[in-house]
Amino acid sequence: MELTGLQEKVVLITGANHGIGAATALAFAAQQAKVFITSFREACRFSEDELKRARDDGIGGEALYRAMQQQIAEPLVHQIRRQGGVAAAHEFDLGDPANIPLLFDRCEAALGPVDVLVNNHTYCVNETFDPALATDEGFGVQLPTAAGIDAHFAVNARAYALMMSEYLQRFLRRGAAWGRIINVSTDAAHAHVANISYAASKHAIESYSRSAAAELGRYGITVNIAAPALGAVLLLALPMWGVLSVDVITAAVAVTPLLFIKIPQPAKPVGRADKGTSVFSEMREGFRFLRSWKGALILILMIMVINLLFTPADALLPLLVTEHFGEGLVEFATIQIAIGVSFILGGLALGAWGGFKRKVVTMLVSGVVSGVGIVVVGIAPSDGFYLAVAGMSFAGFMIAILNGSAQALMQSSIPPDKQGRVFGLMGSLTVAMAPIGLAVAGPVSDLFGVQIWFLVSGLGLSVIFGSGFFMRSVMTMDDVVSCEVAVEEK
Repeated sequence: MELTGLQEKVVLITGANHGIGAATALAFAAQQAKVFITSFREACRFSEDELKRARDDGIGGEALYRAMQQQIAEPLVHQIRRQGGVAAAHEFDLGDPANIPLLFDRCEAALGPVDVLVNNHTYCVNETFDPALATDEGFGVQLPTAAGIDAHFAVNARAYALMMSEYLQRFLRRGAAWGRIINVSTDAAHAHVANISYAASKHAIESYSRSAAAELGRYGITVNIAAPALGAVLLLALPMWGVLSVDVITAAVAVTPLLFIKIPQPAKPVGRADKGTSVFSEMREGFRFLRSWKGALILILMIMVINLLFTPADALLPLLVTEHFGEGLVEFATIQIAIGVSFILGGLALGAWGGFKRKVVTMLVSGVVSGVGIVVVGIAPSDGFYLAVAGMSFAGFMIAILNGSAQALMQSSIPPDKQGRVFGLMGSLTVAMAPIGLAVAGPVSDLFGVQIWFLVSGLGLSVIFGSGFFMRSVMTMDDVVSCEVAVEEK
């Protein structure tokens, strides 16, 4: 066994009687860490016979989901002990803040002070703003209530924050110098159709985690977010020291190239003095610049429409996987990972190839072709999940080329002293399209099915960028030199 420095460390894992939490406990135990497992089995509408039958059948659905939640932790503790590990367990309802110090007391009495805290517990009841999405079928989707919102935030957000606070206070009291916190979130924390309170509470977890990471580093404590799908795969595929190293490795990969790249610094125009400006005046200046350059303005309008179409597509992806294809978490993780990998490969391909001689041609061609991949997703039959994976992967690959060539085109043509204003305005305008798209996508998908939005998005992408070939102001963007800018090497 490869020793990683985790041996004899005490690891407290919440929500660990099944799923990701149980897999995490086994992974830590395999590294000779002492594992304390806690979980909470809330009231369930299914009988013991129904839960047993669901476990035996192994068929997805609410009954199996509840059956996994209702498992006691003792079998996992016995498994770890049979494998030569050290483990203990106790059930606590972390929705009650009074239980949090009691949990730490129990862990310390059984195994010792906590070195690694893994917050994995969760509360999830599907909620929606849209009455048309409310249903009693399957897992059910209900309209939000004060009690429902409070329950999500009590367990998912407040308990995470109080767990971290309790961990830190005890860490400081004993004068420790090494600590780790891992908070499990979700890949859909930014937005989740028909699961709004769950997503919002997970978003709060991520905010708490980033704040804690900024504040606790001085004490030797790192704070990381593990967000399935990729987080789930990492927890299952890597030893725990590998998961803990991901942030360090990726940061090093991002920063290292800057040590070897000389970045040219634009010289200030002669005679121009620095003047204090407001945010609004800089936005107005950026807008005036865009109005004077029709091609760039049209390009930004294209990107705004694409964001209006694609933000809902991203939010609807979980429903596409579960409702249209009838698949589950593993398949959702598969398609998310495929999209991420395709983005990376597309960026690498553009870096190696460089694109066509005219950047605008690269941008327009990749935009048209990427729409074809999205259309494939929109027409894939219910048994064609992997066809949809291929379509999304192809689209992701081409969108990476589209984004890279569009950014290069804008950066090479906009004066450096205007880029901050222009790109800031462009970012604000494109982000503003997201809530509009989400507001439209819900009713449309409810009326015509989730797939229709992918079909519309793909066709829209191809048509919008295809139309660019017939616009002289767009096709001549490579030829535009907005002004002569002196560049000095530093």
